[in-house]
Amino acid sequence: MSKLKTGQRQSSIGALTKAIATSLSRNGSATIKPSFGALLGSLESADVSGAEFAEIANATQVQETELKDIAAEENIEFTEAGLESAAIAALASGDAKAYTMAGRGARPSVEGASVFGALAGYADLAFATPALEAFDNADMSKFAAHSIAYNLLAPRQDALAEKFFPLIVQTPDQAYFRAEIKRISVYQGAFHKLTGERTEFNKRNLVEAYRDPSVLENKATVMVPYFAAGNTENNSRFVDPAVIPTWNEDVDGTAVATGALKFGQGEFSFTGLSQHPGLVGSGTMDQTDKIDTNVRLKELFVKVTKGADTSVLRLDVSGMSSAQFVAAQNAHALQTRVNFRSNDLAVTAATKDLSGAAVPALAGLTAGAVARLKVKIDGDLHLEFGTLDLAASGAPVVDSLFDGAGNSLTVAGNAMVAGVTFELLGYTLDARRTNSNRRSRGTLLDRDVYSENYLVGLLPPIVVQRSQLDDSTENDVDALVSSTHLMASNLAVTTILAYANDLKTAAAGFQVGLTADVSGGSLQGIARTMLTAYYKEDEIDLDEVLNSVSSGDKLDDIRGYMTTRLSQAAYEMAQNSGYVAAMKLLNGGGDAKPCVLIGCDQVLENYIMISGDDRTFGPGFDFEVVTTQDMRFYDTIVMTFHDKGAKDFSPLNFGNCIWIPELVATLPTVRNGANVNETMVQPRFRHICNLPVMVKFTVKNLDKVINNRTRILVDNLEVANP
Repeated sequence: MSKLKTGQRQSSIGALTKAIATSLSRNGSATIKPSFGALLGSLESADVSGAEFAEIANATQVQETELKDIAAEENIEFTEAGLESAAIAALASGDAKAYTMAGRGARPSVEGASVFGALAGYADLAFATPALEAFDNADMSKFAAHSIAYNLLAPRQDALAEKFFPLIVQTPDQAYFRAEIKRISVYQGAFHKLTGERTEFNKRNLVEAYRDPSVLENKATVMVPYFAAGNTENNSRFVDPAVIPTWNEDVDGTAVATGALKFGQGEFSFTGLSQHPGLVGSGTMDQTDKIDTNVRLKELFVKVTKGADTSVLRLDVSGMSSAQFVAAQNAHALQTRVNFRSNDLAVTAATKDLSGAAVPALAGLTAGAVARLKVKIDGDLHLEFGTLDLAASGAPVVDSLFDGAGNSLTVAGNAMVAGVTFELLGYTLDARRTNSNRRSRGTLLDRDVYSENYLVGLLPPIVVQRSQLDDSTENDVDALVSSTHLMASNLAVTTILAYANDLKTAAAGFQVGLTADVSGGSLQGIARTMLTAYYKEDEIDLDEVLNSVSSGDKLDDIRGYMTTRLSQAAYEMAQNSGYVAAMKLLNGGGDAKPCVLIGCDQVLENYIMISGDDRTFGPGFDFEVVTTQDMRFYDTIVMTFHDKGAKDFSPLNFGNCIWIPELVATLPTVRNGANVNETMVQPRFRHICNLPVMVKFTVKNLDKVINNRTRILVDNLEVANP
């Protein structure tokens, strides 16, 4: 927050105004050249390398250098936003009326843009327009020093507002402030239908892949044998569906009916069998389609029988070492072979059948007992020709048996497996095409741009009245600056509380995995397109949780509990919103540390820390605590995130305050029959919210636990005499 270094604010600002007026008088038109008309033209349309832009840039630099020198001489501090705002006001003084009218005349079209209306506190104020008939350049330019001094010092807020809403300066020729974010979307393509039915693109935000691996999951090249119902020759390659029902697998957006392949059917074309309807749409597979070298035996289907009880088990073997197809010795370079050998195929009483039901044939296994099967499978797969031949070497048998304590048991004659037989029925493979012929497109990435446009209207005018005999208007700027500062700080709190209410009702509807078509809905905050809107409201009742035995321990106990609750809430807020993932993606994948921003009243600030520890929130976060004197924040804590590295607009900041410099004018006016001089400015700024992520706590009974003895909860237990 900008502050004056001296305690004499009024005389300092008055002296500053006089010093600026002296500079304007000394330098004349060179100081305020070019006029605002040229400024508008250059900022709107000029090439950055053009002479027009260079003139503006040079003139702005002159203003900033001069203002820095004057402020230093008058012992006054200012913000970068104030310096920029004052430089614009200085340039505008060359054609003050043109500048003033630029913000009040016809506005460019915002057709096609998402324009967000006023928040609470601004609803009745946007685009209030004063009468300007009496204004002329002579009157308004005469008070150029007032305008420059005002704009140098007015763009500031209290500590809380300054962190929650960093200032961005904008010229009045802009109809709105445009918040824009670029993001990468992931999708599988889309086909438009002749019926006119809406086409679903099903785009996903790439940043979601940090939390949801399915975002980048793609099966475009996965080879899935297609069960073509009614095709006798095709169907003969699969285990009878009456024994092992077929199922559907999603392959690049196509539901492919498939099933378990039979053992011992001789050589057949695995590539040909894997031509599903979605793939055939890209052309019948030919000699250019080859199988990738990484092929594994994936699943085995085993029938287990005991007496009249029969079940089919589906056992995953893809992680076993011998499940890999490897290059065959003394054969074609693309001939591969599998020699699957396992003594570790485990079954227990808890093993389920295909439907998820218990297996009666294994009911004899005691709790925790494990029977391990011995299995042998051999086969060949040619990666170029696509031919496959896989056969089982006999039926699986129980090779070893262990009880619930891990003790080895004798298999022969053991009642737990007596009469239990096993049979290999079928299998599936984990295989993919090389796609060297680019038959499949795979995952599509698209750069999407989202924007929100915020209208920045005029707020109510602020007026200082003087007798027409009193023309000492330099110190009027002080009153205007102070009023604007307080107005900005108050409206910042209004915006935070209004946004909390919006999030409370809207944020609960969003979650990880939304498609880009939703994009956070109509909730304000451009960052909703990069992360999940999140809001949590809770209370901290210190009287219910504090259990200090000694009064001297109260401070540390309160701090300890408060920081524990806030720290937990911060980590939940980060995880559930995906803020860290968005931060990584927007920062090029770097490991930037998030900063938790905490706003509260001046009393609570004393308790949001741990004595002697500057890592209150642990190693995962930086944190900043800022306060306000606004009574609406009494006993209230609001947490969100702050982008410390941002020099300008950042969607990872909670918000921004858009400031448009306004000129100060002193004019004679008739009020209630009396003639007075009025020094007036009509501020123009707006607080906008970028980040729909917030936690709000209400703190209760702090005064009670500080001023009263801590309650000690005691459970009375009546003990009978022996």
